[in-house]
This record gives sequence, C-alpha cells and structure tokens, in this order.
Amino acid sequence: MSTLGADSPGRLLRSVFAASPSAAAFVTAGRGDDFPTPSSPLSVASDDSADLDTVTNAVLPRADARVTAIRDHLRAQGLQDAAIDQILLHNWAASTAGGHDSAWHQWERHCDERLDAARRDNPSAADLVNFLQRVRDGDFSDKDVDTFSAEWVRKVRSTVSITVAMWGGVGCRIGEHPLVTSFIQSLTNDDLLNRGRRKYRYDDTWDVEALFASLAAALAAPAHAALRAAGGRHYLNALRDIIVPLGRVLLCCRSSDLHCVYRGEFTEHNCLRFELGAAGHVTSVDIRFYAPKQRRAMPATARGYTDWITVDAVDDPVAIPCFAALLHEYYTLSEHLPRFDDRLFLSSFADRAHEGKLWGLSSDRLAKLMKAAMIAAGIPAEFLPHSARHAGIAHWRGQGMTDDDVMHRANMHAATYVRHYRRRIRTNAAVC
Repeated sequence: MSTLGADSPGRLLRSVFAASPSAAAFVTAGRGDDFPTPSSPLSVASDDSADLDTVTNAVLPRADARVTAIRDHLRAQGLQDAAIDQILLHNWAASTAGGHDSAWHQWERHCDERLDAARRDNPSAADLVNFLQRVRDGDFSDKDVDTFSAEWVRKVRSTVSITVAMWGGVGCRIGEHPLVTSFIQSLTNDDLLNRGRRKYRYDDTWDVEALFASLAAALAAPAHAALRAAGGRHYLNALRDIIVPLGRVLLCCRSSDLHCVYRGEFTEHNCLRFELGAAGHVTSVDIRFYAPKQRRAMPATARGYTDWITVDAVDDPVAIPCFAALLHEYYTLSEHLPRFDDRLFLSSFADRAHEGKLWGLSSDRLAKLMKAAMIAAGIPAEFLPHSARHAGIAHWRGQGMTDDDVMHRANMHAATYVRHYRRRIRTNAAVC
C-alpha cells in the first residue's frame, strides 16, 4: 500500500481585544471563503477590570457583539483572560459560533431600540417573548419573507438563553420559562397547521444516477479534455468541482466533513491513504475526517478522527466517475502548489490575505459547489446541498449495503439514521 499524504456603530465597551489577539482571531475564525475576511473594526483600549456601567446605547457589529458581552461579564465576575479565551476559542464550532453571533446581534438591536442595558443582560420572560415575536415577523432581516420559521426563532431563543445564563447565576434558564416555551410551541403549531412548514424538510430524496450522469458527461466533454491538455489552475478547479459532489454522495457526508480532510503535510492530521496497484493505478482510497461536527460525541480513543472509509476504484468510469482515481489526480496535481493551510480542497485563486497562497475552502463554499452540481444535474431546486447526504444513503441502501454499514460510512448513530435519513428515492426526481 502506498500512502499519500465562514453595520452598525460599535457598542463601546472596554474590550480586551487589543490586549488579547487570540480573541480578535476568534471573531473572524471560521468565516473563510473564496474572499478575504475584513479585519475587525473594533480597536479600543483594554483595562484589567471591565466596568459594565460604561455600556452605551450603540450596537457593536455582529462579529463582535456576543464575544464582547461574554468577555466583559466574565471578567467582571473575576474570570481571568486565559480562562475566557479558552471558552471563546474552543467552546463552539465556527459555524455554531457564527449562528450565535447573528442571533445575539438581533437581540442587541432590539435592546438598543426598546430595552436598557440591564434588561439586555437579565431579561424577563416577557422581554424575550416580545423580542422573539419581532424575529418571527422579520424585523431584523432584509429578506423578503412573510414570517420566519419556528425553527429559526427557537435557535435565536437558545442563543439568548444560553448566553445570558453564562453570567446570570443559577436556576432555570430564561429560554426554559413556561411562557417562552409555550410561545415557541405555538409557532411550531402555526407552521405545521397553517403555513405548510414541517420541522424536517424531506420525506424523500433524489436519485444520484442523475448526478453521476451529469458528472460523467462533464468529464467526457471536449471542454474538459481541453482543460486537461492545458493543465494549470483552471483544470484543477474543474477537477475539484467534480470530486466534491461525487464525494459528498459516495461518502454520505456533509460539506463540513470535506472541510475536515487534511493532507498531513503541514500538520499531523493525515486523512488520506491511496492504494496503488502494480501498474501504479489507484485501486482504492481510504478517507477520514479530523474534528468533524460530531467531534464532541466521539470517544477519546478516536483522537478526533472518524473511522477510515474505503472507496474502491470503479470498473466502468464512463457510467460512474471513479472517485478514487480523480481524487488521486487532484491530490497529486495540487501537491506542490503554494498552500496557506493543510486542507485538501483549495480555493480557486490566491490572494494577499492568505500570503499569496491558495487556502482550504470553507464549508459554505463546498456546499455551493454541491448545489451547482445538483442544478446542472436537474435535481429539483427544493433540495438543498445537505440532501446529498440523504441521497448517498439511499444510493448505498439500493446497492444492497446493510443499515449498519451505511451508518458506519455516514458516521451516524442509529436514532439519527432512522429518524432523519432513511428516505425513499423520489420517482422522476431529476427534471431535465
């Protein structure tokens, strides 16, 4: 075996961002994309003792508001900077922190308009319900939406409840107050009975054969052959745009999982093993994810890695593109490019923000590649990129794989698998 290896004026609190660069890094962490991330506009003096009485009625930018509120309150309670940094940097995944930042920023805007600083930090159940009604009505969004879903309102509720509980002492969280939970339940009932919204998006899934056919046609197209003959960055990007959707289906994984594939060159996290035959042809690839979404539920013995998943080379790459061979080609061609980090799937271009180097694509960018492939294959528009996980599971079940083997491939517990992912394939799901 051969092994190769993420708008308003600032609320001027006495922040410690200037004294704690790691906190500033946290603010912008996880917002990676194919575009450079602007640095935080916050730059104020720090002080060893945060004084919460200095709060004004201005609202910090979204990336700063929640982090600043947590930092100042915890410092006021006597927590040292090192402990605060530990919480801020490592308690939430980047995508989760981004969602909390967005929800808390809406709460700050509501408080700036209708409440005072004290009620912002220690709201009553009525304060929270009044705010959630405004979230439901879309008062904080420019989107052309009549009402926001109960699911989103519930998430906003959780953000406010969890955040204020960090400094609010013991007892029932405000989000668990009977008035608040009754309000959330009423929204859920309204969505289901009157608005046609279900808590779970899909009752069925789409047929991956349409995607396979579309990707195979792209590989066989003269334009792809011309790109391959010319080589260079454009061919590498075209190859990546085929491998990502193919891998999403065959591995039954999330976009965020592919973000967790490392080459093992700049870090110790090796997530790829290629097996080569006697003639140097790829016979299979083993792939695993380091620190994926479910990392907190993984046993300590896993050391942050999921189990290895083997994808064999296919005998007829005309019908189904050979994931193992294409991935090996992409890995080899990109091996010597200037790279900012150790992630497998690289950006389309380099920029000064990343020292003139290519960088690993974010989960959002990987999801956009999946959606583009689904559109090209004629998959109904109602299916979002995450549905590739459902479709991949349905594919392998159709190929005779046992439920246990499918759950292992998808890194999924039985309860989640049965409740959310065992879906039938919709007839004529692809519309050409």
